[in-house]
Amino acid sequence: MIIENLVIDKLVYGGYGLAYSPDGEVIFVKNAYPGELVNVEIVEKKKGYSFAAVKEYLVRSEDRTKPRCRYFGSCGGCQWMDLKYESQLKAKKQIVEEQIKRLASIEAKVEDTVESDEIYRYRNKVEYEAMKAENGIKFGYHSVDAEKIVYIDDCSIVPKEFEYLKAIVEKIINSLEITRRVFTHIVIRKTSKSEPIVIVATKTPMIPLERDFIKLFKRNLPGISLLHVENRRSKFALLGKQKILIGEPVMYEEIDWFTYQIPATSFFQVNISILKKMLNMIKEWMDFQKKDRLLDLFCGVGTFGIYFSPLVKEVIGVESDTKAIKAARSNTRINNIKNSFFLAGDVINFLKKRTEKLEKFEKIILDPPRSGMGKEGMELLKKLEPEKIAYISCNPSTLARDLKYFLKDNNNYTVESVIPFDMFPHTYHVETLCIIRKNPVPDKGV
Repeated sequence: MIIENLVIDKLVYGGYGLAYSPDGEVIFVKNAYPGELVNVEIVEKKKGYSFAAVKEYLVRSEDRTKPRCRYFGSCGGCQWMDLKYESQLKAKKQIVEEQIKRLASIEAKVEDTVESDEIYRYRNKVEYEAMKAENGIKFGYHSVDAEKIVYIDDCSIVPKEFEYLKAIVEKIINSLEITRRVFTHIVIRKTSKSEPIVIVATKTPMIPLERDFIKLFKRNLPGISLLHVENRRSKFALLGKQKILIGEPVMYEEIDWFTYQIPATSFFQVNISILKKMLNMIKEWMDFQKKDRLLDLFCGVGTFGIYFSPLVKEVIGVESDTKAIKAARSNTRINNIKNSFFLAGDVINFLKKRTEKLEKFEKIILDPPRSGMGKEGMELLKKLEPEKIAYISCNPSTLARDLKYFLKDNNNYTVESVIPFDMFPHTYHVETLCIIRKNPVPDKGV
C-alpha cells in the first residue's frame, strides 16, 4: 500500500519519523526527519497505527548531513548519523517530554539535552555477533531490519583499536579453520587506565583448539587480556560460565579523585564524558547533607555511591550481580571509603525487608535496567519516605510509567527536574536523569 505526500511531524522513541495518513492514522516512517515530504509504502499494519518505509523523498530536511560511516543505512547500530547533531539533541529532549506527558500524565520541566564531548569513537565497549563468511567466520552488527548480521570493518562510534582487535581474532579463528558454528559473540572493552579486554563467547565449554587459539592470541596481541564465556542459549553475550585465559579479568577507571575496579563482564557506562557530567548534575540537584543515609539501588561497581560517599553519613548499595558487588567492596578499599556497604541481592526483596523494618533513607539513587522498577518497586520506594530521589533511566517509556506509579494518589512528591543526557550519539537512545523531591510540609500556623 502506497501513501503519497506525507509530512513528517517529529521524531519519536524508536528512531522513527511520525506522520499522519489522510484519515488521521499514525504512521511511523523509518529514516524520515521532521519537515520532510515523502511517499511511503506501508510495511506493517497494526491496530490504530502502521510502520512504513520511504519510497520517495519529495522534500528533504535541511538538517540532513552526510553520514560519516559507510555502513550507515544497512547496519542497525546507528539511526540518526545523517542528522545534524544539534537536531539529534533537540529530538531527544522532545522525545523525553512527550513520553513523560503522554505516559505519566504530568507536566514536568525537561531541560535541554546534555551533549556528549565526543560524538565519534565514544564507546568504551562493543559487542559483535558471529556470522558466516566466504572465508570462514566474521563478526558484525545486526542489520537495520535485524534479520541478518552486517560485517563492519570500521565502526565510527567505537575506538579504531577495537576493529583491529576484532580483525586479529577473526584471523586466528579462520587460520585454525574453526568452521563449526560455535562462536556467538566477541565483546571488547577498555578504559582510560587499562588495556583492552577481549571476551570470546561460544556455545561450547571450551574454545575449539583452545591451546592453539591462546598461543596465537598471545603472539599477535601481547599484553591484551582474553576471557571465554560459555553462552549456550542466551542472546546476552556475557551471560554464562566465564574462564580467564590470558591476563586479568578486571579493568580500572578514574573519575575525578576516585579509582574504580570494573570486572570485564559487569556493567559500566559506555560514555565516560557523559557519566562525569551526570555525576556533577546529581551532586548539584540532590543537595547531599552529612546527616543523610544514601541508598544506591542497582549500584553496579559502586559508581554513584562511592562518588558521593564523602558527602553523606552512610551509603548502602544493592546489586544482583555478585561480581559487581565484589568489585564495589574492593572499590571502597581502593578509595579508603569507610561509610559505604554493598550488598548482593534482589533490589525488590531488599526494599521489602527494609520497609518492614520501617527503615528510612534521606536520599536514593536508582539506575535500573531498561525494564525499570515497576509498580511494586515504586510503591516500596514511597514507604522509605526519601527527601530526594535521583532516577537514572535508559528508557524514557519505563521511566514515565514508573513516575506514574510513584505519583498516583501521592501528593507528597514532585518531579523537580528531568535532564536528558546524550550517552549514545547518532542513535535514538537517551539517558535521562529525573529528580523527585518530597514536598515541604505546609505551615499550619499556631
